Amino acid sequence: MALELISGSVVTPITVAEVKEHLQIDNNDEDSLLDSYIKAATKAVENITGRSLITQSWRQLFFKPKLPLVLLKRPVQEISEAKYLENGAEVIWEVANYQLLGFKVEAENLPADYIYVEYKSGYGDNAEDVPEDIRQVIKLLVAYWYKNRSEIAAVPEGFKELLNSYKTIMY
Repeated sequence: MALELISGSVVTPITVAEVKEHLQIDNNDEDSLLDSYIKAATKAVENITGRSLITQSWRQLFFKPKLPLVLLKRPVQEISEAKYLENGAEVIWEVANYQLLGFKVEAENLPADYIYVEYKSGYGDNAEDVPEDIRQVIKLLVAYWYKNRSEIAAVPEGFKELLNSYKTIMY
């Protein structure tokens, strides 16, 4: 099984302005630094939880899969396309032959040993679509990195614990 990001988001779950308000910063001198922290914190949260926060497109490849097909990036919004390989050619797996149930693709049977599914995942297209507690963790993590610049900044365990209820379970 392989997972490939097709297109990410240019929107982040929080803005530089929100972080500056949180940190009580009233100048623009470090906006680019704060922006880089926001992007890094967003990526860290996505990696810890296994979730896409803002809408992203993914391609997941399955080789000799078993049903159901489990889509790894959650929450799954929709399947854009599903194909399989037959005699060296890609064939569209018709929507009528499978069903998306949450993050699983169910079907009567699998059409081939090699299947790929393109899908969209994330809470939505806007920052406000991301659950507020996740947005707060990102804000806190940015603040932590901002105030502890000289340290090698791994994500502290306390932040990871705040995200426990959002971690995906792998099957």
